Amino acid sequence: MKKVLTSLISMPFMGLLLMAYATAMAVATFMENDYGSTVTRYIIYNSWWFELIQLGLVINMIGNVFVYKLFQKQKLSILIFHLAFIIILLGAATTRYFGSEGIMHIREGNTTNQFISAKSYLQIWEAENEDKMIFDQELFISPYIKNKFSKNVKSNGKSVSIVLNKVIPNAERNIIEANDGHPVIDIMLAGQNGLKGHIIEDKVSVQLNGLEFYLNSDRGDSTVNFLIEKGKLYVHSPFETKSLSMQGKTDTILLPNIKHEIQPRKLYDINDTKFIIKGFSEKAKINYVMGSIKNGISSNTLIFEVSSGSEIKKLGLVYYKSQIGQTALVVINGIKLKLSYGAKEMNLPFALKLRSFQLERYPGSQSPSSFASEITLIDKSRNINENHRIFMNNVLEHEGFRFYQSSYDKDEKGTILSVNNDKAGTVITYIGYIFLALGLLWSLINKNSFFAELSRRTSEIRVKRNKMASIITILLLFISQEVSSQEFGKKYYDDDHAKAFGELLIQDQGGRIKPMSTFSNEILRKITRKEEWEGFNANQVVLGIMFNQEYWKDVKMIKVGHPDLMKKLQVQGKYVSFNDLVRRDMGGYLLQKDVEKAFAKSVGKRDKYDKELIAVDEKLNIFYQVYSWQNLRIFPEPGDINKAWLTPVNAKLMKDSIGRVFASTVFTNYFKEVSIAWSTHEWSKSTAILIEIKTFQKNHAAEILPSERKVKIEIQYLSLNIFKRIFKYYGLVGFVLLIILFIGILNPKLKLNIVTKVAAGLLGILFLFHTYGLGLRWYIS
Repeated sequence: MKKVLTSLISMPFMGLLLMAYATAMAVATFMENDYGSTVTRYIIYNSWWFELIQLGLVINMIGNVFVYKLFQKQKLSILIFHLAFIIILLGAATTRYFGSEGIMHIREGNTTNQFISAKSYLQIWEAENEDKMIFDQELFISPYIKNKFSKNVKSNGKSVSIVLNKVIPNAERNIIEANDGHPVIDIMLAGQNGLKGHIIEDKVSVQLNGLEFYLNSDRGDSTVNFLIEKGKLYVHSPFETKSLSMQGKTDTILLPNIKHEIQPRKLYDINDTKFIIKGFSEKAKINYVMGSIKNGISSNTLIFEVSSGSEIKKLGLVYYKSQIGQTALVVINGIKLKLSYGAKEMNLPFALKLRSFQLERYPGSQSPSSFASEITLIDKSRNINENHRIFMNNVLEHEGFRFYQSSYDKDEKGTILSVNNDKAGTVITYIGYIFLALGLLWSLINKNSFFAELSRRTSEIRVKRNKMASIITILLLFISQEVSSQEFGKKYYDDDHAKAFGELLIQDQGGRIKPMSTFSNEILRKITRKEEWEGFNANQVVLGIMFNQEYWKDVKMIKVGHPDLMKKLQVQGKYVSFNDLVRRDMGGYLLQKDVEKAFAKSVGKRDKYDKELIAVDEKLNIFYQVYSWQNLRIFPEPGDINKAWLTPVNAKLMKDSIGRVFASTVFTNYFKEVSIAWSTHEWSKSTAILIEIKTFQKNHAAEILPSERKVKIEIQYLSLNIFKRIFKYYGLVGFVLLIILFIGILNPKLKLNIVTKVAAGLLGILFLFHTYGLGLRWYIS
């Protein structure tokens, strides 16, 4: 036993655990890219062996505290680091086993205290015993893994075996006439995202839009019951049944609680649930075949084999991600069981009411730019009735629950919120982060720490490091200036004018006043994911889009990260142009319908294609706003209490008459002078107009303008691009140190002091540059 414990807390075993942990994380990264986060979480992050690795790390670190006597003063920083990682792993375990998440859907004016779980459950009830639940267990099913499930349940003293045979993605269900078959209805339900097919079998209930639909039920409750008699289909409903025309107008009203004959392929409405009977049969069987997965997997059909006594039956359950499981009934060996697979409803200790859902669109487009939910929090136990606004990055928190804005209904009259309940796990993890920060701080100020010892031993290296840091800083400054002075002038705009344009101030959507250089860099990075484009810096690209629109609309500069989207657009490579996306000869914006469908989905249901559609749509709208001047807020409104700035497009709305005349004409004059300068290469008049605009800004918004020094430092910060430059070196040095750590653990006798010191010295240089960059960013923020 002692040998086993010694091995568990040994350094070689720690090295093996870290290697296994890193390998698993690397595999998970690639797997998530191919199969999605849900499958990756099941196969790796939630697997027993991954949790065993983490448990081994915790045991090893706890053991090392005592083996190496880390509670001594000179080793206190190492102790704090060990405690930090232990606490962080405990926080992750708490989240894993006690946290919950899901989706809440609320229509305008409605109040609810229920949300739908993110996890899926298999539930079984005794249908003849007031729907007594006899099995309720989380079950993960995916066509990408080997799905195994079998369960024996008892009902009325009889044993029933339930075995999962197979999972069929995007299954197409066909009703096949058979003499030994049973009654079946094929119904199409109209929802927010169009028609969705469902099959109702004999003596089986299906929950659709809050209504329970039944076929040949002998129950007298509030279910909507279909009956097949002598080749005809009837409906008996406790609600009015409206017969509608295809335009949605009411033709006939069928009274409630009376049996009425209904016709296939006709539109009906029961309690605001619209449906069409596609077909029905008195004797049929259901055949499931795999459908197309070209555009992803939207549903899975689980085929179960149910047996009891000498009887064997097959049962199909259709599963849609993040939806309440459809209920199916099976009658076997005199036993009636109801089965369901999918999300289940969870209750909150309080309620939320949606007062209003608000959606804003990009100017001149149908694409959403932002959306928000006006919510009322109702907690009767605490006598709370408060109004809140939930939108991107603005979360509602109450009683350990966090609500995020996720999506919305297609008619824009309802909201979809992501729900997370992990207060304990979050608190524990944050405590771990605090310990980690304390460990770093103590390592810097503790005279007995490893870093202090290394600093004393390497004074010569520190001197060389400081000299090198100065040299590199000078080189970075020289390179940034040299790059900006290269061949761009022979293109469209000379360096001096582009620089003057970059110093012009602009107000962003959040109200911050910043240099045009910052705005231009944000635009270029958002659209292309690059810092420059084909020899043009960010200012020159934005000037080109604004004043040479037809040329830039043909430039393939909008980054697309999904190959299927490129195929749809019939464009080669990884970039498309504005004109590739907006084609007048093909009806305008080619992705409009697909984008609307993607936005209508909740975040959890969006696949990679949907996310890329939304990203490309945002890039297109940003491009459009630049070339149409709609986001160039460069004119302060004199005397405006809200300090809002206007664009060249809406400058005519300026209340001050003198300011209105200037703002309405100066940018048009600037455009004319720029057009002349393209031919004459004389930019002095264009630059003079920029100076006039700057003067206008100073005269009418001096109290909110950043100082000239702060503007220059912000532009310098952008040109140095410190974080991107040092990122790859951080990765390289970190990788080398990780290899050194593993080698040292596996072979402690190997001398690696010099390599370690050099790597640590390089890391110190990078840290100085990082600190300098953080200081600049703090100053300009």
